[in-house]
Amino acid sequence: MSLPGRSLVLLVEDDTAMREMATLILEEHGLEVMTAPDASYALQLVHSNPALRLIVTDVVMPGPISGYDMACKLREAGIRIPVILVSGWTKLPGEAPENTRFLLKPYTLAAFYECVDASLEQPILAL
Repeated sequence: MSLPGRSLVLLVEDDTAMREMATLILEEHGLEVMTAPDASYALQLVHSNPALRLIVTDVVMPGPISGYDMACKLREAGIRIPVILVSGWTKLPGEAPENTRFLLKPYTLAAFYECVDASLEQPILAL
């Protein structure tokens, strides 16, 4: 359950140290954070957390579903929660799904916060 006045963000990152650091960064930005170590678990969390306002995910992850695939599956299911796809690769495996931003690593903290804020300002409308 999301705390009053704080947007709930789902952070999907397979690297434990990176996940912990990104959680702290998002919390310092005034956000409530839930985490998932892979896209399969993240999809379960999305379906059970209607207060979710943003998903931040690495593009490349272990397992059968990448962060990019997860964003595509969400859109196919009619879920338009904004997604930020983060990657060290210069391009995505395909076209970015609707309501999705791409953030190239390495990035500055200011660029990350700007991307998060812009994503949170997007309305979540049905497809």
